[in-house]
Amino acid sequence: MMIPFRTLFTILIGLLLVTQSFAQGICNDPTAINFMQPGPCIYANPIAGCTDPSALNFNPAATIDDGSCVYSGTPGCTDPAALNYNPSATLDDGSCQYAVYGCTDPNALNYNPSATNDDGTCQYPIYGCTDPSALNYNPSATFDDGSCQYGGGIWGCTDPSALNYNPAATYDDGSCQYPLYGCTDASALNYNPSANVDDGSCQYPIYGCMDPIAINYNPSATNDDGSCQYGGGTFGCTDPTAINYNSSANYDDGSCIYAIYGCTDPSAINYYPDANVDDGSCQYGIPGCMDPFAINYDPNASYDDGSCIYGPIPGCMDVNAINYNPSANLSDNSCIYTVDCNGDSLGTAYLDDCQICVGGNTGQLPCIPIGMPNHPFRKAVLEIYPNPSNGLVWVQWPQMEAGNVEIRLLDLVGKEVLQLNKEVKKGLPLQLDLSLENGIYQVQIFIQNNHQKLLYLGKAVLKK
Repeated sequence: MMIPFRTLFTILIGLLLVTQSFAQGICNDPTAINFMQPGPCIYANPIAGCTDPSALNFNPAATIDDGSCVYSGTPGCTDPAALNYNPSATLDDGSCQYAVYGCTDPNALNYNPSATNDDGTCQYPIYGCTDPSALNYNPSATFDDGSCQYGGGIWGCTDPSALNYNPAATYDDGSCQYPLYGCTDASALNYNPSANVDDGSCQYPIYGCMDPIAINYNPSATNDDGSCQYGGGTFGCTDPTAINYNSSANYDDGSCIYAIYGCTDPSAINYYPDANVDDGSCQYGIPGCMDPFAINYDPNASYDDGSCIYGPIPGCMDVNAINYNPSANLSDNSCIYTVDCNGDSLGTAYLDDCQICVGGNTGQLPCIPIGMPNHPFRKAVLEIYPNPSNGLVWVQWPQMEAGNVEIRLLDLVGKEVLQLNKEVKKGLPLQLDLSLENGIYQVQIFIQNNHQKLLYLGKAVLKK
């Protein structure tokens, strides 16, 4: 097919013009306002920056090269105001990030998911009645909670913790008043007019002489009452209610002594050394338990010394046992030992009423307490005289046989305070020197008899 000469000529001329255009520098950027026109590209809104793709800070959006291209250095954010500012960076790579202020709480009404710093603007829903026609309309409410009330009712404070709580109120009118503690006495130095509940903190003025050079200067005074006195005078107790009141004194020297009532006789059993006025309460006689229902009732006592014990308390009385009961006064043979009193691991030997290790592998039988027929708290058959005594006593018991006896004395709390070993002559009383403090003691006599120890009990009262 042959191309017409005119057509072929037109094509050749066009190619020639294009070639000539490129040779002369034609703008080939379609976004330029001089696209396909000779000369450098011209833009309506030029963007300055580095246009060299090989540069570290190449900006593909730049339309005009501003000569800022950098080919070496440390890229990063170089803006100190940015969150990710890098002080080591020498080349800003456009990565700077800046704080976005707003509400960061997802539960808030105005939560901003883009915010990086909370600016305290969060707003939260306020529930209440949003109907202006309701009795309990709340103009501040942003969400209606279905609490709107219409029609009649009783307005008042509905909070039980408020001072003015009204149990009959059906609608809270915002009038609740809550306690404000403080001093409510207007005459006090620290009176608080806003307080509605007195907390006992009121402080009152102390009147007196506030002049340090006065003879009656009162360093505790907060208000000077004009009573300062200077020069001579008579010092003494000026209080008529004191036992050393001095009617001639005109200056109180703080020496007043007030009556303390009690027994002032040192020989009395209830002598009160702090008493300065005898009230006639002194008591003399034999101390002891005077309650017939107590297990340690003493019919010879002339006054009760508070020592009465009621009812036996069974339990383990051996301090070496793992279940020792310090309150027990009646052994029930319940003691448990890691090692029993015979030295046997998990053994069953125990201390009997005579405090002897029996049972288990000892081969010993428990002693028989015969001093009190119905052990352990019945009247003893030991004869102790004189009783009370000054410590030197005679002791005897039925069928006294010759031999050695062990004697123990216990105080009222069951603590052993004395132990003696004595030789007994048949039928003769045994003399004991009890060098102990005044008080009541239980006397225990132990006698070996046919592989058992017999226990006699009695009571000695010492008063020196």
